[in-house]
Amino acid sequence: MALLEVNEMTQYFGGLCAVSEFSVALEAGQLVALIGPNGAGKTTVFNLVSGFYKPTRGDILFKGRSIKGLKPHDVTARGIARTFQNIRLWFDMTVLDNIRIAQYHALGYGLLDCFLRTPRYMKRERE
Repeated sequence: MALLEVNEMTQYFGGLCAVSEFSVALEAGQLVALIGPNGAGKTTVFNLVSGFYKPTRGDILFKGRSIKGLKPHDVTARGIARTFQNIRLWFDMTVLDNIRIAQYHALGYGLLDCFLRTPRYMKRERE
């Protein structure tokens, strides 16, 4: 079973077909590239897989389960993340803090824990 499987994914924007019946199966540890000219639909494929768009047709399976239509934060929580070409960093934060902020989905504590500095908050921050 493939780690990530995209089956006949199609995306329309109005009458424009941006991606047509795209399929791919990726195994764990495999290194692949998606190449093509400007306007070929590469970014649209990444936006579909990462949950920014919901495919018009087709399915996206990760570890054998459909992630089609999940919100981006739910896709990230399952283990798929993407980066953007225009990186936005918080310049008043350290490099480590900029990386930490991307792990919000795995913190294990909420806003109230943070404000009250609960034992759960302190433990996770030490980790």
